Amino acid sequence: MPSGPTARTAVCLLAASILSGCGPTANLIVSQPEAPGAAGRMRLASRWAFFDTGETDRYLAGFPFPGAVAGDRQYVLYLVCEPGLGEKRIGDSGDRVWPRAAGFFIQERGRHAGLTRMTAGTVRVKRVPFAGRKRRKIEVAIQCDDGTVLSGQMRAVESLLELRDFQEGPHAADVAALAADHRHGPPAHAGIR
Repeated sequence: MPSGPTARTAVCLLAASILSGCGPTANLIVSQPEAPGAAGRMRLASRWAFFDTGETDRYLAGFPFPGAVAGDRQYVLYLVCEPGLGEKRIGDSGDRVWPRAAGFFIQERGRHAGLTRMTAGTVRVKRVPFAGRKRRKIEVAIQCDDGTVLSGQMRAVESLLELRDFQEGPHAADVAALAADHRHGPPAHAGIR
């Protein structure tokens, strides 16, 4: 293997191409037991996944129709977690005290359009190697109040602007309702600034 500047350049280019990613940055399997046929189990992929930090960490991923990685967002995953890396729990975690998380999943169009709240599950937040603090890897295994099950992962890029646009846009009432439900325990609010 060559050494010196040529080898370092090759390694840097390889790392940059891996970090920038040619494929999707978010992959999610959505299982909806009430939905017929292919809508009962969908594989969603997207290049649109963001996070922001503060008193709470907020994560947002938008997905086009199944089979596409770009296009209008038809599905949205929104999470609010206690700050930091590690495992967070949604719902009652029994006797052990875990960092908490909350959130919802939205289907924008179609027969099953609407919002479902997350009721149980785990969110694991990790650093992305060689990416500093501007990227995070998030793994989810979540159950929702309508029976929907979400599992997957995303490599999110830090962006206050994307989170603020979502929180103040058409879903502002959903974000506010999530905040109201969690006023008596962490996360104390949904991170609206």
